[in-house]
Amino acid sequence: MSEDFKPGTRTLLRLAGLDIDQSFVSREDESISLWRAVVVLLMRLHLEPDPESRRNSGRPDAQIVHSLRAALAENFGAEAGGHIAWALIHYGCRQKPTMASLHEWERLMFEWQQRRASAPRIALMLRDAGLPESLGPRALDAVDRWISDPPAALGAAPEIIQTLFGRRIVSFTTADENEAALVDLFGELVASAVTPGTLGAPRLRSQTDESGTRWIIEYTFQGMAQLLEAPAQGNRMRLDGMMDAVDDLLTQIGRPERVFRIAPGRAALNEPAIFIVADGAKFAELVRRLRIPTLRLPKEAGAVSIPAAPPPSAPVRVPPEPARRSAPSEPDTAPASTLGPPDSSPASMLNTVIDTEPSALQAALPTQADDVEAPGPGSVPPFGAPSSGLEAESMSTPSAPTAADPAMRALLASQRRSFGAGRLLQGNRWVRLAHVSPPVKIQTNAADPMRVLYAKQELLLRKGRIVWGALVPIDQFLATPGTEDLPALLVYSREAYFDDRPAELSAIAIRLAALRGAPESSGELRRIGQQVRNDSGRPLDFPLPPQMTTQPVMLTSFMAIRSHLPDTVL
Repeated sequence: MSEDFKPGTRTLLRLAGLDIDQSFVSREDESISLWRAVVVLLMRLHLEPDPESRRNSGRPDAQIVHSLRAALAENFGAEAGGHIAWALIHYGCRQKPTMASLHEWERLMFEWQQRRASAPRIALMLRDAGLPESLGPRALDAVDRWISDPPAALGAAPEIIQTLFGRRIVSFTTADENEAALVDLFGELVASAVTPGTLGAPRLRSQTDESGTRWIIEYTFQGMAQLLEAPAQGNRMRLDGMMDAVDDLLTQIGRPERVFRIAPGRAALNEPAIFIVADGAKFAELVRRLRIPTLRLPKEAGAVSIPAAPPPSAPVRVPPEPARRSAPSEPDTAPASTLGPPDSSPASMLNTVIDTEPSALQAALPTQADDVEAPGPGSVPPFGAPSSGLEAESMSTPSAPTAADPAMRALLASQRRSFGAGRLLQGNRWVRLAHVSPPVKIQTNAADPMRVLYAKQELLLRKGRIVWGALVPIDQFLATPGTEDLPALLVYSREAYFDDRPAELSAIAIRLAALRGAPESSGELRRIGQQVRNDSGRPLDFPLPPQMTTQPVMLTSFMAIRSHLPDTVL
């Protein structure tokens, strides 16, 4: 069978008037054709700024937006999908999948606008975080321009990074990741943190013997020769091991600075890695408050990365598009090749997930719909809100990050595609098959929050989004067959960070279960412990504190409906 443009591409080319002279050559050439169509459609906005005149002279905006969304569904995760999202943004779309297709730094400007940020406030926060270089007038004007008009930041991610951090940036071409290049980078990072003359001749080298491979740091401090060993990662020098070596050296000499790796300005494979060496505690707090996209935080910060917050959505009701990267969402429409079998059902799809991932603590669960209206101004957290000053307790260290598992991300993506396509074709049938009545004790208790789950079954099935969840293993009632629907607790997150790390959610759930029998604590952990101990409390979307995880994770209640479970067992 000969290949051709994807249906969405062909439609966009026709709307842009490029279909006559465009023939399919390759998928790479198709991406170029999509870019040309996007440019033409954007030029249409520039040349005819009035919507009425555009409607009278050609295709209405609604038709173009619909076609752009269809093309985004076909190119989600690819570079062309980002270009299509640019066009959707300029045509006024702010749905979460469109926002998720933007680069993290571009999307951040929309959040800063929603949180009422300002350039002077950001400049003060940078200074308080230990970055004394003030933003000049041109930098302040640029930041205010991006915040007041976020579409102006599209394609400007490298400029945003340079404007905010300037001379503090240390860059490195990852294609040169050999030991000699990493040793040079080690020297640059140390020099950016330590004033000249403080540290003498720091050197980094690897050493392998019968006990394994380790990295040796040699330096002179206060006139004394020192030697420090850093753990190796594999049998050769690697970027992560080098950054750990810098952190270990700075810790050894009593410096507060640590290495942070910032998300680059472009998604290209050869894009240089970007590092900033700054006060570990202060800069980690700045990352949290400003939602700075990072790829690596020092160990003391409790996580490898803190992704940007979920993208803001506009107060409109429109069907969700497919999503990727920061906030993936299943498509309401899908190409024919992604449709599930005609007789697929919610239960059979859940069986697929459970059978593929044997852990009883992990399950793919739908969460609240993506196409709800955006929260009002009063519910948006204040920009740069400081930490709550949570006390240190016996369980105050967040769960250790786990390695990303691409197989889990691929599994979840396949479930989202199948579920999204299946409910489009068989939504009414699924509603009939899956609908159940609440147990009598829930029917008779008007205050039981589980009533809402039964009342909103159809909404959950039609609009819910599939994410990983982890059962909080408090009791074993659901591990044995039965007929009675039972409530239970789980943790979940909408963050794309967990798409390939469901095991990290399981670790959080196990730590939560341990709180039930732990001694009475204080502060946020006490509140969490009360939620776990109170079997009738039914917490709904209770955010976990930083002592449990630095990622946005929710503790919530659910009903294990026996008729939806394979062999009535979870």
